[in-house]
Amino acid sequence: MVVTALLYVLGWGLPAANYYLMACPLQIMHFQLWRLVTSFLVQGNLLNLLFSLFIFFQVGKRFELEVGTVMAFCCLVIFTFLTNVVFVLASSFLSVLMPGLVRSTGCSQGIFTFVLSLMVITTQRSDQETMSFWGMCNIPTKIYPFFLVLILALMGGQWLDNLCAVFVGFLHHWERLTPILPSSINIETWEQHSRLRAVTSAAGFVSSSLGMVSGQQTSSTAPTTTRGGGMFGGGASLARAEEGRTGTSAPAAAAPATATFSGKGQALGGSAPSSSATIAAMPTPDEARRVAAEAAAARMQQSGAAATS
Repeated sequence: MVVTALLYVLGWGLPAANYYLMACPLQIMHFQLWRLVTSFLVQGNLLNLLFSLFIFFQVGKRFELEVGTVMAFCCLVIFTFLTNVVFVLASSFLSVLMPGLVRSTGCSQGIFTFVLSLMVITTQRSDQETMSFWGMCNIPTKIYPFFLVLILALMGGQWLDNLCAVFVGFLHHWERLTPILPSSINIETWEQHSRLRAVTSAAGFVSSSLGMVSGQQTSSTAPTTTRGGGMFGGGASLARAEEGRTGTSAPAAAAPATATFSGKGQALGGSAPSSSATIAAMPTPDEARRVAAEAAAARMQQSGAAATS
């Protein structure tokens, strides 16, 4: 997000710098292949920049908390690459069939294509029937990404690259991209690499062991906290996010129960005294009579001493 904003400001003084980052089909066919992965760094105008970053902050934050920071960045690069590849092929083919609607000289740019792919993943997983469009109307959740593409097309924006981004999002939802996405083992290996230590130790970094890769949790025993809230969009930790979703907080650890009551009684849960010990403790009849006689003699002595005094 910061790099995209800085490149937009830089583009005011050096517009050619942004041009060489766009995904333009004609230039890509002339082997300027770096454009396939750099188009998300370029924004068309200030309104497009603010709109894209706002939605990316919301959608990208949740996605990063699910899969981890490294995996989220890999998805950003891979989704952008696939979207641009499909865009170049579709643009080259449709510009011949529909030259009035599709121009082979059009370029794909902006991070909104990645946002659309993430919105496809989010909407297809959602259990909600409708989603609100800026509080003006409710749109069926499953077709919400297509509605956004239509709105942008009516406003004069690109539509072919956005449709390609929606297609890539469905490929991920259908798990067709699993073979080309990094595995959880590779992600964890990269996170432990010494060259990434400055990134993995930064505030807001989300480890892959805390999230879910391709919809499957990587570790059932992993802790549910992060040092921040995500390097893509900030936010709360996973534990706080879960509290906000369920409305309840995690239960505190119960204090250990004491094993004994105060006093001279028996320990709670201890074994009962044996019957032989109980019988041995009972006095015999002779001992009982002797004790009774000694008690009676003591009382007589006390009463005689009281009478003489």
